[in-house]
Amino acid sequence: MSAPAGSLKILHRIGWVNLILGLFIWSRVVPELIRLETGPIHRSGILRIALIIDFAMGTLSILSGGLLLRRHSKALRISAIAGGAIYANALFGLILSLPQLVYAVPSARDEPLRYASLGAHFIQNAVLMLYWTGVFLLVLGDLKYRRLEEVYPAQDRPALLTCAATAASSMALAQILLRLFS
Repeated sequence: MSAPAGSLKILHRIGWVNLILGLFIWSRVVPELIRLETGPIHRSGILRIALIIDFAMGTLSILSGGLLLRRHSKALRISAIAGGAIYANALFGLILSLPQLVYAVPSARDEPLRYASLGAHFIQNAVLMLYWTGVFLLVLGDLKYRRLEEVYPAQDRPALLTCAATAASSMALAQILLRLFS
């Protein structure tokens, strides 16, 4: 079976969305890093590391998008790695920001920038988790029915699942260690 035009179109769209999401992540993270370095809270090590991890997730998203658009031979594996890492990072972001959003309501008047930043981070993580869930389902479904063999002949479901699971578990471990040792 050859890859239908629909599968190529979907991968092309995923590539563009990955580029846009990478820029979206950077657009939130870069001002936060600048504010962190110039503001009174510049000593917050855990926040700095978390923002650097987010910056790396934006880079992974842009890299995977660029490789998909160029139909590079390793594009699906890099995208699976990026998706797994971004998904795990977003999950930790949701888990950590939800209690701060719920219990920070009285202090929202005192610290509107911090509250807005937490809200933006929460929304970004929710969007990223929903997006990567959809991408995994689409790509793995196409591989199940062998519609992508012509475009990516060396890719198979177990390899992509292993890449995604390894990246997700590595990011989860990094997040846990970050919380334990900071």
